[in-house]
Amino acid sequence: MAEDKKEDKAPAKPAPKEAPKKEAPKPAAGAPSGKKVKKPYQIWKLYEVKDGKLIRKNKFSPKAGEGYFMANHKDRLTCGKTYYMEKTDSPKENSKTEDKPSVENKK
Repeated sequence: MAEDKKEDKAPAKPAPKEAPKKEAPKPAAGAPSGKKVKKPYQIWKLYEVKDGKLIRKNKFSPKAGEGYFMANHKDRLTCGKTYYMEKTDSPKENSKTEDKPSVENKK
């Protein structure tokens, strides 16, 4: 009797084919291999000499101490080491947005 009944089984699914692995493009000759090239820190832009005295252009971080400058952004001062931030009321003097004229919607 059991032989007369056929089992209704779905055929087994074949295993999915693996896609061939693509190789990463090779860098051009003379280019650094896989490492991000960092822009050198331009410390000379943070100081100024007037009348033989050294003047610091940016404020020091109050948490990190002397030697760690606060980055001067458009609307804030930030410390890159401790992430301390101070909001400023006036926009940055060298702001690029000041040069752009205001755009008004005309309908």
